[in-house]
Amino acid sequence: MPLPAIGVAWTLHLTGTPFNIIASIGIIILLGVVVNNGFVLIDLVTRLLADGLPRLEAVIEAGKRRFLPIWMTSLTTIFGMIPMSLGDTKMMQMSYSPLGRAIMGGMLSATFLTLLIFPLFYTLFDDLRIYVSSQIRSVFSQIKSASIVSDSTHSISYQRDD
Repeated sequence: MPLPAIGVAWTLHLTGTPFNIIASIGIIILLGVVVNNGFVLIDLVTRLLADGLPRLEAVIEAGKRRFLPIWMTSLTTIFGMIPMSLGDTKMMQMSYSPLGRAIMGGMLSATFLTLLIFPLFYTLFDDLRIYVSSQIRSVFSQIKSASIVSDSTHSISYQRDD
């Protein structure tokens, strides 16, 4: 949500367009497109990792391979919104121009930030996953070694009285 919101806020502010229900519909549309762009990028990173590339190389290669398709998709959406954002078509006394302007500004900022922020957060969360799993393994190995030691020092022998 923060990625398109930056562009939407600036575009609406710079064009003097009020934020209304139509602009909020544009934000909802943006969320689907931005999440899809992130999935496309992260999916390729995951596939490259499965093929054996180191994480940093996989992130860089995915960025190189998906840069053009993501920008082309975004630019076609942005250019497709130009007539709507410049027009003054109204339905029920509400102009559609805030929808077009919100989508244009949000797509521009979200696409740019998706190509920068998603790989960054992917590596940060992957580092966090590695750290947490090593801490969990460390705790369980200490518990296991402590239980083995306590079992060997506290062995109980039973005698039967027959």
